[in-house]
Amino acid sequence: MNSADFLNELIELAAKHGKSHYMLNRMAKSGSASLDNLSKLAEDMGYRIAIHFPDKDGWYSCGGKWKELVKMMVFHFWTAEDEEIIASGNLDQLEKIDRTSERRTRLLYQFGMDARCFTSWLQKGQVPKLESFLVLARAEGFQVKWSKIPTE
Repeated sequence: MNSADFLNELIELAAKHGKSHYMLNRMAKSGSASLDNLSKLAEDMGYRIAIHFPDKDGWYSCGGKWKELVKMMVFHFWTAEDEEIIASGNLDQLEKIDRTSERRTRLLYQFGMDARCFTSWLQKGQVPKLESFLVLARAEGFQVKWSKIPTE
């Protein structure tokens, strides 16, 4: 799913509950949104982004905290990469920041990304775009959906 489709899905879900926002419509038309702005708008509409790990049960929305979702996906990538490096016996690669792994070359470059994205996303004040988030999700095998915020 691309970012425009994902945004349009939120617009449709919110419309069913009589909610809309002009900025959300603008984001959908451009297909671009920063995760922090989108998370705030989605919360106003009564929704959060939720992810499903490829190797776990359940959906995670982290209380609407987009940074936690990004961290979960990035660390999932790094953990799988560490496992691959250990299995290949190239233990000297584990301590390198710019390291070579089959996972990195096969997965990331295939999806037009670089692991340096992760480092920048995890810095204070850096916000990935929705499209980058969805690309990483697709590359890592995560499912992404809108989750209704429970009402009390």
